[in-house]
Amino acid sequence: MAKTIKYELIRHKFTLIILSCILGGAELLFLIGTTPSATVMGLMLIYAAGMAAYFTIWLLGLISFSRDLREKSGYMIFLTPVSSYTIIFSKIIAALLELAVAAVALVGLAFLDMQIANSRFSRSVNFLREFSSLLDTTTDRVWSVFLSIWITGLFTTLTLYAIAYFGSALAAMSTQSKGGRRWLSVGIIFGILIVYTIIAKSLPEISVRSDVLFRELIERIPNIIFALAVSAGCTYATGYLMDKKISL
Repeated sequence: MAKTIKYELIRHKFTLIILSCILGGAELLFLIGTTPSATVMGLMLIYAAGMAAYFTIWLLGLISFSRDLREKSGYMIFLTPVSSYTIIFSKIIAALLELAVAAVALVGLAFLDMQIANSRFSRSVNFLREFSSLLDTTTDRVWSVFLSIWITGLFTTLTLYAIAYFGSALAAMSTQSKGGRRWLSVGIIFGILIVYTIIAKSLPEISVRSDVLFRELIERIPNIIFALAVSAGCTYATGYLMDKKISL
């Protein structure tokens, strides 16, 4: 699996280099700013560029599998002597690795830029404490909410990939043209997502006291279990279709 993960990462390197250059340009504008307004504008550009880069990486992971099935653009990975599930997990792991690295880089860059902004204008601000005061809560509470959102987002991302791969596999069985299969996969994915969202919203939440750390995460345990079940089911079904129904 390590070789197929490496192959997936290499395939995306050109797009990642372009995104890094865009983010680097925004960072350069921030560094050359000498006034408070220019600094704020630079931070806004870095935030916008970072979010755009993160969304692009996320979208790249979603469409990679569909494009490979539709256009056979990843023919090398389909010709390697590995199982269908190895291919699926390799793509998911590679996408999650790219997202994780991007998230760590963006958080680290944000922290560094805040320190630069403080030193530039001779101020020392604890942004976490300021943010906590703004929300009238504690710093521990802010950290727990942040970690809860991050963990929940990880399971949500995993589920989105599994659903997208399953929808793409179903569309690949169609006899339509490449363009027709593309729109068919989009329709199937959105249909599954609508059903998934309706069911997820109907699930009960675990009642927890408001002062308990990680309350948001504990409340959403039923949704996390449901997301894992959907991910496992879609992944198994995708592997089955690749082995039995789709001509690679």
